[in-house]
Parts: sequence; C-alpha cells; structure tokens
Amino acid sequence: MNKNEKYIKEVIKRYGHVINLKQTPYLLIEIVRNFGPVFEGDEPEPPDGGLPCGGVPQPPPPPGPEGRGIRRLDLVEQIAELTAVIAQLNAKVDGLLAQGATTKAVSKTRRAARK
Repeated sequence: MNKNEKYIKEVIKRYGHVINLKQTPYLLIEIVRNFGPVFEGDEPEPPDGGLPCGGVPQPPPPPGPEGRGIRRLDLVEQIAELTAVIAQLNAKVDGLLAQGATTKAVSKTRRAARK
C-alpha cells in the first residue's frame, strides 16, 4: 500500500464512503485542512525570494479618479454647490443693478465673490 492509499483509507474511516456536500459542505474544507499538506509532497519548494520569473514586474499605472477617492457623484455635488453660489451672486448683482448701483459697486461685489 502506498502512502496516498493510507491517507485515503483514513479519510474514508473518518468521514465514510460517501460525503454529501449539500448536507455537510464543511467536511470538504475539513478534509483539505487535515490532509492537504500530506498530498503536497515530501519536499517543500525552495524559497525564491518572492520574485516572479524574469525579475520585477512593471508597476501598475496610477489609479484613476475612483482610486484617489474622487467619484463622479462627488464631482456632481461640487458642481451643484458651485452652481448655487453662482446663482446667488448673479442675483446679488442683478439686485444691485436694479437699485441703480454703479458699475464700481457691481465690480466690488464680483471681486468679493472670487475670494
């Protein structure tokens, strides 16, 4: 009897000839955890330092707007806020002009809005 047959008999002894994965799906995980390392082989692979064949790969491209935390929804919200501010400023300017304000007063209001 070879080594694998010994472990197969042990699995059958512990869990039975038939395993119903619909009723007890966790058993498969338990079997893999208990016996998986046994079937991987006697000799572990030598460590290679974690580098893939051919050296270090190129770094990934920089993240897009979603990767930096900027979402389209954020942009739309900011645009909506700015649109509201511009509408308020236009209303102030129109009010000043309706009151007969001079061009100098309107320019002062516009300069203050830019700050």
